[in-house]
Amino acid sequence: MPTSTQPEPRLKGSTKLSSAVARLPKDAGPRVITLIPAHNEQAGIAFALDSMSHQSRPPDLVVVIADNCTDDTESIVKERGGAIVLSTVGNTRKKAGALNLVLERLLPKLRPDDGVLVVDADSALDTGFVEAALAQLGAPARDGSGKTIGGVGGTFR
Repeated sequence: MPTSTQPEPRLKGSTKLSSAVARLPKDAGPRVITLIPAHNEQAGIAFALDSMSHQSRPPDLVVVIADNCTDDTESIVKERGGAIVLSTVGNTRKKAGALNLVLERLLPKLRPDDGVLVVDADSALDTGFVEAALAQLGAPARDGSGKTIGGVGGTFR
């Protein structure tokens, strides 16, 4: 909780997020939004972005959250294209704080069948991960409980 000397953390670029979500496909079926929190990840961010663009079923939107970056992470993402960049200001809650700043704006705009994928900025997913995850989401749980699968994890490299 911020003290009187600590300003409330902010998110720069949130209007870009609203505009990008408004442009997502309107047809039936789940849409996938990938969030990549990044703090000074200039060395690995291109690798993470490449793994998103090479998916057999690419995400509908990729958002890089530049969390208090002091390196070239933001400029690398902007130069490459294919993702929007949001920047935190005054976030002291690390990755969780950066994600929460975006999720509080993003989740109210999504449909119930949309998926949010969080990928570390220094990780890459196998090319079929998004497609395989979507196939599992909403599927009946294997334990016979009648519940459905609402989350999918994976091993990151």
